[in-house]
Amino acid sequence: MAMSTDSPTPSIAVASSSPTPSGSPVAAPATPTATATPAPTAKPTAKPTAKPTVKATASPTPKPVDIGIEARDSVFSPTSLTVPAASDFRIKFANADVANTHNVTISSNAGALVFNGKITVGVATVTYVIPALPAGDYRLGCIVHPAMTAALTVR
Repeated sequence: MAMSTDSPTPSIAVASSSPTPSGSPVAAPATPTATATPAPTAKPTAKPTAKPTVKATASPTPKPVDIGIEARDSVFSPTSLTVPAASDFRIKFANADVANTHNVTISSNAGALVFNGKITVGVATVTYVIPALPAGDYRLGCIVHPAMTAALTVR
């Protein structure tokens, strides 16, 4: 049996490190390398430790109590006022004396000055903001006219 030499023979390229006609070696084709990728775990590695928190809301600040007092003919009117303890309050002071200066002071029963309001000259109105006072009896007065007094009860 004779083989035919007419059919072309496939050529196989063989990499070699022998120099090429230009003198540099021919590199072998790169072989891809496999890298391992870690598989995801089905369970979480740590348990959550934070518990839901309930955010507390601040109580609304109570609105200050408003009271009014007038100075007329160097006399306070009314002569007795009451406000709640531990709550800021405002005194709307009206000076109705055209020619007199007045203000409002607050003193403890022991005579210690707790508040000294701005002096008004002639007919004017001013609002004093008073910080909360502890329960007790206090004296309202005028720094210019010590005989002008009224009672303030804080309860």
